[in-house]
Amino acid sequence: MNITFMRLTTGPLLLGLIFSLPIFAQAPDLQPFRRDDPTGPAPPVPGTEQPEVQARGPVHEGYAMPSDGVARPGLLAPKAPPEAIAETPPDEKPEGDGVLWMPGYWMWDEDRTDFLWVSGFWRIAPPGRKWVPGYWSRGDDGFRWVPGLWVSTDAEELRYGEAPPVPLDIGPSQPAPDDSSCYVPGIWIYRERWLWRPGFWVPCRPDWVYCPPRWCWTPRGYLFCSGYWDRPLCGRGILFAPVYFGRCRPVTWCPQFVVGVGPLMGSLWIRPGCGYAFGDYYDTVYVRRGFTALVTYGNRHYDPLFVHYHRTNPRWAAGLRTIHDNRLTNVASRPPRTLLAQDRTKSVTMIERLDRHRPETLKLTRLDSTERNQRERMTADLARSAATRQLTETRKTTAVLSTRDIPAPRVTTPAPKLPMLTPPPTTTPPVGVGPRVTPPNSVGGSTAPKSPTPSGTPRNLTTPSTPRPKG
Repeated sequence: MNITFMRLTTGPLLLGLIFSLPIFAQAPDLQPFRRDDPTGPAPPVPGTEQPEVQARGPVHEGYAMPSDGVARPGLLAPKAPPEAIAETPPDEKPEGDGVLWMPGYWMWDEDRTDFLWVSGFWRIAPPGRKWVPGYWSRGDDGFRWVPGLWVSTDAEELRYGEAPPVPLDIGPSQPAPDDSSCYVPGIWIYRERWLWRPGFWVPCRPDWVYCPPRWCWTPRGYLFCSGYWDRPLCGRGILFAPVYFGRCRPVTWCPQFVVGVGPLMGSLWIRPGCGYAFGDYYDTVYVRRGFTALVTYGNRHYDPLFVHYHRTNPRWAAGLRTIHDNRLTNVASRPPRTLLAQDRTKSVTMIERLDRHRPETLKLTRLDSTERNQRERMTADLARSAATRQLTETRKTTAVLSTRDIPAPRVTTPAPKLPMLTPPPTTTPPVGVGPRVTPPNSVGGSTAPKSPTPSGTPRNLTTPSTPRPKG
């Protein structure tokens, strides 16, 4: 075996090092670090992100819901919502009975492609009503929001029906009998078959808002919600601002920033199928998503809030239109979108701290430990009723939705007992022909508007043929 040894020559290597020395010598020295050098903000430490209070966003549907004549599915999200935030009510609440703490819920934010928390709030319940919370339903195309609704305290169960036909109501065919009347739009009702009940005029009072009956979409079919009387916004409770949590999840969260009625009504929007929203949605991108300003929507369609405030103050709509048009054309006049932006610009105040909020028509009182425990139990009951509703509506069963265990608030203030115009009889219009609206010509009865069917729910409805998200 021959072994060959190689001799390493170091001459070329040494020459290369020698010729490279000037290059290293000419390299500039690194500048020393000085404490007063300007530096950018440090990156956030994981887990230390702070919640971002919003000066715009969805309005809690327990506070107000549009009267959309067409029952539509809720907003679609491409991913599942997080676990609910452990929310605790603030120490101050409206004085009186019938005050509920309405829990918050997640809503999809298309701008962030993430979920936004719609804060819970204090609510003075409408007389004779109890709240059925909404939930997210999983389907083939994502997660669909199923809205909550106020149901009659007399209704022990809710039955699901097929999709109602497209509404035929295009507004009143006769002028109002007087300046104190408001129009109740027509609606389809089911009594062995679909019947159209034309709209009619009803006397109103300035301190009450009539919310007409409507149909509500669910994965199981459609629920009927009868009409009821509610208070104006200034008497409904204390509405708190939405919050963006991002990746942070506090152990508990207590909302502290209030959305006042004035800022809310000055920038209120309606998005069909998604309820009300408030704040800066003046960009054209939101028009393409279906956002319509209240002042525009109310002149074309029926809306309880627009009807109420326009009736009590005829010049209110003109002032609202001026504000809206100015914000459309002047970007600088638009309200801030977050609490941080509001504090920085100090232009338009959309939200304020609870300890600085002084509502004109509500008196706030401290929440003692006994009341807090009662609110926590009622919140837990509402959470269980939401879970029961979700289980009932996402299963392929024929069960009805029981509302016996839903807590009913104790409200001593009765709904207004007003003389009302007798609703015209229901009709079955011929195919392709609109309904004949017979204006009522006599005043009868002394009760508030009643639901078109007993117990607030139509009976003996056929099985719905609607898309059913699979759970």
